[in-house]
Amino acid sequence: NQREDTQIIQYFPGLKGAKIKQWEVNEITLPIDRQIIDKSNQLANEENYLEWLTLCMQSPSLVADKVRTIINNSTKQNEDNIKFLKNIIKDAQDEQKSKDELLDTILSEWLEGHKKGKIIIFCMTDNLVDHVYQQICKKHGVSVERYNPEEELKFNTDNNIRVLVCDYRGEDGLNLHGGEKLLIHYALPKSLS
Repeated sequence: NQREDTQIIQYFPGLKGAKIKQWEVNEITLPIDRQIIDKSNQLANEENYLEWLTLCMQSPSLVADKVRTIINNSTKQNEDNIKFLKNIIKDAQDEQKSKDELLDTILSEWLEGHKKGKIIIFCMTDNLVDHVYQQICKKHGVSVERYNPEEELKFNTDNNIRVLVCDYRGEDGLNLHGGEKLLIHYALPKSLS
């Protein structure tokens, strides 16, 4: 693990303490990213492979949305392909539920253990920001701010706001220094800035 390598840490001190968390996946089925790779002749090709990879890195729900669009817009799918596509939707929904449960657990544990700490969650797309924002508002008794670059950010000045949820626009230019903070990449961008 390179994050624990002392030579790497001296060049990238921000990686010290970084942890990777993986949501649980049904042991009987392949994760949806593997299913797409294994059936790449049916779903992913040279033109759209990067799009599928991006969706897999962002969220299972986005993969399910893409598959629904394929089913709804295609007249050439045979019965086996439709069954395969519907299984991907089901597996993506299961993975999304597991991912959301993992986020809930991380938030609960961290907020409880860090009474003055704050959390920033990067989500990439507006749809994911809305999803995560609503989930946190429903399940956690904390104030949440949804980042909007056209409005004044209250997260840094209001101690009652403990969670900030950002889309891709929040990755650059936000002053998040000082205090005790946890950064979460709910959706992985193609490159980390």
